[in-house]
Amino acid sequence: RNLGLLISKSLGVDLIECYSANLKGYHNSDKHSAFSTEEFLDLLLNAAFVVTNSFHGVAFSVIFNKQFYAAYNEDSRKDCLLAELQLLSRHINNYKDIDLDAKIDYKNVDINSYILLSKDRFSKELFKNIVNKPNRYIGRLCLIKLDREYLNKDVFSTLYSAPGLSNDEYRNLKKFERKLNRLKYIKDENKISYIIGNLGYGEYLEKKLGTKDFSNLINNLNKTEESSLTLSTIHKAKGTEYENIIILNCTGSNIPYYKNNDIEEERRIFYVALTRGISSVYFITREEEVSPFINEANEP
Repeated sequence: RNLGLLISKSLGVDLIECYSANLKGYHNSDKHSAFSTEEFLDLLLNAAFVVTNSFHGVAFSVIFNKQFYAAYNEDSRKDCLLAELQLLSRHINNYKDIDLDAKIDYKNVDINSYILLSKDRFSKELFKNIVNKPNRYIGRLCLIKLDREYLNKDVFSTLYSAPGLSNDEYRNLKKFERKLNRLKYIKDENKISYIIGNLGYGEYLEKKLGTKDFSNLINNLNKTEESSLTLSTIHKAKGTEYENIIILNCTGSNIPYYKNNDIEEERRIFYVALTRGISSVYFITREEEVSPFINEANEP
């Protein structure tokens, strides 16, 4: 709350604080005993700035392109989402460390979301961020259904089988899916141009920026892509390759995972990680607890 008060004062806006069971407006004294999902989304949509400690607060801040900070101690789910979108700098532990002049460039976030979703169709958050950029007329209720119906299937399959999907939404999703599938096979140096042209992101930018000249944008984004870092789980990295990879926490209790008694399955997972690197593979481990798989990998 201290962070919210600081930002509201700096921006000259009212502070509205949301809880799981009630909503209070400290500056204008508005009070609500409860709020619906739709009311929560409306608040985020119209917010000048968002401070959140919830996963959905982070996800919808990104979807609505809001400047935000995520204040929480330790949460792997939020960390993975922020890392996936290259927004880990928006996670803070100390409200005194904020920089209101440091703005999120959502063009980079959106382009990255397109590329990652073409490789990982299980990510609801990536999907929700870009599905209506440009407007594909996938309604808010449809996206809410995605949260409710999702059962570890890819997002398109989940929505196709969700009740209440209109014919127009179905056709638009099918068209989006076909074009997104092609993105996987586009050369890296041509991906951004394909997203802007073939996937229609340029149409979205034209309305937002008022220009059709994206040459400088493409050059700048290509430079960003060349020096980018991708943080991924081993499962999500399956089927992809990178010039250099680093396998984190490669210890005897994590790889193989101490709760899994199927050592062969753990060895196969390690093999997947090991074979993602084209030029080099690095391990981060502890000297007193090195994964036995590392020694196996060094054997002739």
